[in-house]
Amino acid sequence: MTFGCSMGAMHAANLFFRRPGVKRSLHPTHSMSGIGKNTAELFGDHWRSTTSCGEFSPFRKLRDSGGWVLFLGCSTHPNTMMHAVEELVDPPYLHTDPVDYRIIREDGSAITMRVRRHNFKGYRQRYDRLCALLKDDEIRRGKVLEADCTLLNIPAIWREGLAALQKDPFFFVEEC
Repeated sequence: MTFGCSMGAMHAANLFFRRPGVKRSLHPTHSMSGIGKNTAELFGDHWRSTTSCGEFSPFRKLRDSGGWVLFLGCSTHPNTMMHAVEELVDPPYLHTDPVDYRIIREDGSAITMRVRRHNFKGYRQRYDRLCALLKDDEIRRGKVLEADCTLLNIPAIWREGLAALQKDPFFFVEEC
């Protein structure tokens, strides 16, 4: 199964989303695209999450998948999976007050979602710190053409990321 999380019109994940057969989860701030046999199961109730990466999100459902997150041509800084880990601890910098969104479903019907968005006001994300916590077999580095790439094991992200946040809720941020 292949997934992508996209931000912006020119990202590879956004191009992936437009391919035939690709499905997109229904969420106003952190939708995810995927193709494969478990896509409906992973994406079907993302709209029920009252936070960006909450309990019904694909990010949370992938926790025990044994899968990997690929950082293609970028650092490990933009690690959306870590938002789902942070939401279990809910550090003081993470959320804003709820915002209402009008969402149009695939069948054309509309629903209103109340979502607590991520904030980070006054903080810079430092998800690169996660790499130092992982074992050698939980992180892989290489190249795809000229792009530097990093693979991180999803269960290890959850295990080590959650342990670090439980010890220090500000471990993955710094004041700016």
